Order: sequence, then structure tokens, then C-alpha cells
Amino acid sequence: DWALSGSQLLILDQNLSTVYALGANDKKSAILAAGEDLKGGQKIAVGPPAGGAAAYVLAEKGIVEINLKVKSLKVKIPKDSAWGEIADMEIFGDNLYLLDKNGEIWKYPAAAEGFGPKQRWLKEKIDLSQAAAMVIDGSVWVLKNNGEILKLVQGQKADFRIKGLSKSLSSPKALLADSDSESLYLLDTGNSRIVVLKKTGEYDREYLWSGIKDATDLAVFEKDSQLFLLSGSQVFQVNIK
Repeated sequence: DWALSGSQLLILDQNLSTVYALGANDKKSAILAAGEDLKGGQKIAVGPPAGGAAAYVLAEKGIVEINLKVKSLKVKIPKDSAWGEIADMEIFGDNLYLLDKNGEIWKYPAAAEGFGPKQRWLKEKIDLSQAAAMVIDGSVWVLKNNGEILKLVQGQKADFRIKGLSKSLSSPKALLADSDSESLYLLDTGNSRIVVLKKTGEYDREYLWSGIKDATDLAVFEKDSQLFLLSGSQVFQVNIK
């Protein structure tokens, strides 16, 4: 898994319990953190304070904080027995969110020393058993394995439908959205493509390449017209328009 931090990609090596930093422009890499606390790491997110001075890894012990300035590790949120199968983790507005396939999005609000007690964010029952990924730009977007995308606002479903696709999504793995962009980027591995949608649901464009079928995540730097794909132990760069 990986996360964006400024012009760097923070890459979680799940097998080696290590987090690397890769410069998107200079392509230089360095080890940020490694150790027993990162064992069983599944997801990584960059979070508060503003500016990405910390990263968080969902690991066996719980949520582990990596202080990016001094490279220290600390279990910030111990593993909770209320968690089910966590499909994704995101940080938005200094709050931490966990996407639980058991039908909940857990919110950990920002607090003086990190995060406060967990809260149930959903205000209605929503089937998340097929949830694959989550991204937050003010709204919460959830991608399902069957290609459905849920738009959630203040804990409830909002109207969203995909329109204009020539082929339905097949085995989608990841999506991207941020508050500075009007686009949704989807990693559609079954069709070996990146699909770009408007946030109103209309098809915009797509990028086709056979190697996309093996990718597991993507990152986009729109201002630099660059897209990066994570595929096993390799990172691919695609120039986009």
C-alpha cells in the first residue's frame, strides 16, 4: 500500500514491515521506518498535523504512528475488538477513518495527543461487505469489488451513478479523489485501464495499458501530469494529459 505526502510516495512493504519514501520527481528512495510495530501492516495514510508530519500504518498491534521528522514509531490506537475486517484507512481534516466490511466506518476524531475515542460515522445501514477502497474529499467515496461506487455525505448515501462507460468496471482495486480536483480516478484492473470520471458520475477519459491488470494502487499528481502505479515490487510512471 502507499500514500501521498507532498511530492513523495510513502510505500508500505508488507512483507518486510518497512516504510519507504520515494520522490515523485527525483525518484530517490529512503527507508523511513522499520520494525516489529509494523508487523502485519496492511494500510498506510498520511495525517496530522497539517503538512504530513506523521504517517499511520494499520498493523497487527493497531494504528501505528510514524513521526516523519524523527523517524520514531508508536502505537497510537491499539487494535480494537469492535473492528471487523478493515478494508481501508484514510485521514481527512486531521480525523482518522477506518472502512469496516462489517458495515461501519469508524471515525477517530483529532485530539490534542492524537485521536479521541472512536465514533460510528454511518447514520444508516449500508452493505460494505464488498468494500475494496475508500477515499475522502469532504464526501466519503467507497469502491466495491463489483464496480459500484458509493458517495456518502454526513453518514448517509447521496445520489451517485456512473454514466457513459463503454465497459463496466471489472475487478477495480483503488480510487482517488481530493478536494482540489473535480475528477475521480479508478484503477480498473479487469479491463487494464485507468478510468477518469467527473464527480457527478460522467465518464471523462481513460488510459489503457496491459500492465495495469497487475497493479494494486495508483497515485496522481495532476499539476505535473503524472500518474504512478504500484505493481508488486515495481512502480510505474505514466505521463497523462
